[in-house]
Amino acid sequence: MKITISKDEEWQIASFAKAPLALLLCDDLLPTTKLLWIVLANQANFRPIDRTVLDRRIGIHRSTRLRAMAELREAGLISGTDSHVVVHDPIPVLASLEKEDIRSREIAKVELGIDPTPEPELAKKQGKVSVDYLEAARVSWNSYRPANYSKVRRMSSHILKAIDSHIRALGINAHDYDNFFSILKAGIEKSDFWAKANNNKSLQSIVGTGQPTSQKYANVYSLYNDGLEYGAAVPIDEEKRSDELVLPSKLRNLIDTYDELHYSYSRIWRSSGNLDSLTDRIIETEEKFREAHLDPAKFRMKYQFDSWPTDVPAPEVSRERFWRYDDEL
Repeated sequence: MKITISKDEEWQIASFAKAPLALLLCDDLLPTTKLLWIVLANQANFRPIDRTVLDRRIGIHRSTRLRAMAELREAGLISGTDSHVVVHDPIPVLASLEKEDIRSREIAKVELGIDPTPEPELAKKQGKVSVDYLEAARVSWNSYRPANYSKVRRMSSHILKAIDSHIRALGINAHDYDNFFSILKAGIEKSDFWAKANNNKSLQSIVGTGQPTSQKYANVYSLYNDGLEYGAAVPIDEEKRSDELVLPSKLRNLIDTYDELHYSYSRIWRSSGNLDSLTDRIIETEEKFREAHLDPAKFRMKYQFDSWPTDVPAPEVSRERFWRYDDEL
């Protein structure tokens, strides 16, 4: 059902945060990545901004910002250093992404034996068999994805291109996704960084998008060869997984706020300040967890202080992200 949209009156707003419609319609970027680009573009040539202020104003966690920044760099929308970000004209970049998406789909049609103007009888005589490689790769990744790594709902043609590039570089039979992901999973789960320290537990963080960088090639080569030493992993049925919790994206701010309260509490504790100043906010935040049917204890951070204003217990080990949001891949 369509809806009509109108303004209640002519607003008197001095400035807007602007973004091209092509950015909003781009399927290759996550919503948080688009929001970060909008803020960066509108801050460009104005004045420096503190990274923590940036996170707080957007309403995202540091790890989410780092992932989004990496995604913008890989897409070619930004470059520069950690202290000086250069924002590029998005129109040619977005046009290139769209062109590449169309080209990849046309190539897929040819490789899959799907004629853009199909003649069923001719295709039948030629013995063409339609195989959806996007779906095949998606199903294979979801079956073999390492513990705590995000499930892929819709495989991007750019990520598929990266996967196929890695497969060719490794000398694996074309489109043998089960071989690739089963060995890769074994290597990832034996790696301290990729199994634990990596905050962006997604397929894209491993293989990249489009034409992989030399670093992505090196990472995958190392993980795949490590996996060969341990042997191929076995697929896991979705209903038997217990390592993933899918949360509504609206809870992102709640969890990020709880993380920030831990940091603030630790800072005040180290400086012997007034810890009671955070008590009400901590109690309120933990109550919101319970209202969302979540145990706040599972989201406690491991800090080196010996007090906490509630009876929610501190964890014995450092918390790892055991969830993903429903707006993520």
